[in-house]
Amino acid sequence: MINFSEAVDECGLRYLMSVRHFEYLLRCLPLPQRAALRANGLPSANLIWALHSESENELFNSLSCVQRNEANWSDLRSLGVGWWLKSLQSLRLCFEKIAKAAFQAKNDPMDAALTVRDVKMTEFLSHDFTDAKWKKAALKNAFVLMSKQRFEHAVGWFLLGDSLNDAVKVCLANMNDLQLALVIIRLYEGDSDLARRLIRKVLCEQVLQCEEKVFEKTNDQSRGMDSVLS
Repeated sequence: MINFSEAVDECGLRYLMSVRHFEYLLRCLPLPQRAALRANGLPSANLIWALHSESENELFNSLSCVQRNEANWSDLRSLGVGWWLKSLQSLRLCFEKIAKAAFQAKNDPMDAALTVRDVKMTEFLSHDFTDAKWKKAALKNAFVLMSKQRFEHAVGWFLLGDSLNDAVKVCLANMNDLQLALVIIRLYEGDSDLARRLIRKVLCEQVLQCEEKVFEKTNDQSRGMDSVLS
């Protein structure tokens, strides 16, 4: 049950109402339809309300799985959390909750591997992965996990091995999860220029389906046309 906090603004309330309806359908629809609904996630028209809300922390804390201390990426992805959490600090707190819930569920560090880079995997594993030797070992483990189709764990090991590009590629090519790929870039690189360039590149390739230089050329032409028309 969603707790409609008094601190949530009107846009946030509209989003939470859509979440409530979404979760009701997940409980009531036939199983095949539930799976399709979860895979598609909350419609983007509903996510816009959360994006325009000025109370994103309250929104996040009002979600059912968060209130139950069972935050997990599958549920949060279907609710579009990676799209509307604008604050990097809020995003980090979100993934810390996911990591904590994942670890407590089975007491297995690798269940939290995808999410704990920002709360230091060395709290869970004994080796220092800033060392070149252990980075190499992490990458080796990542490729072994890839061969076993344990893609989420592989992403975690790629991040331990300081290979952001490989982690992003797995999210896109093997997990079909654009939202997670962009979230990982933000968590890994922060609000840096590099993060913005990587996100721009991914969006050009995955959404616009063109190379970044083609987009830049088109954008330049568009700006030139705007100046002529103005």
